[in-house]
Amino acid sequence: MCSSYLGALITKNIMMPPQFGKKHYRIPPYMGHYHDDDEDDAYVFIGLFFILWGLYWAVVHFMDWLVGNWLPWWMEPLTLFFWLPPAIVVLKFGWNPLHWWPMVWGTRVLAPERVEQAHNIDEEKLLKKLGGPRNVWFTTNDDYDLVLKFRRRRDAVFFSMKYL
Repeated sequence: MCSSYLGALITKNIMMPPQFGKKHYRIPPYMGHYHDDDEDDAYVFIGLFFILWGLYWAVVHFMDWLVGNWLPWWMEPLTLFFWLPPAIVVLKFGWNPLHWWPMVWGTRVLAPERVEQAHNIDEEKLLKKLGGPRNVWFTTNDDYDLVLKFRRRRDAVFFSMKYL
């Protein structure tokens, strides 16, 4: 009796085709306007930042305890800010210190529009043609015009003679 009942359940619920002629449409509820959920993400990121900062503080506190507590307690979490300038430089110019020269010196040349249009799609080709990141750096001015910054004045003169 038990096996026939189980067979009837399987046949009734799974094996039977749906009823023909009956159509069920799901009508979504109308929302006057949809709220932006982007505002809620800020709290998650702020919380994640404080959690990571707390973990960093715990590691620095432990290292400070190992060397004899030479840092005051209020200075331990602030040691994170000493890592910010090198991190910004690495994000902008890359890990190779030989590519950090545009921070300090360089000869600026405003690129003509025909160079911008010709090499707008393939900046890497123009970068390789002009000597790579050790010789030229691409940036923009306040008017969003392409500005090339050359490490040597000689390269800037050659570029100006060829393209201007």
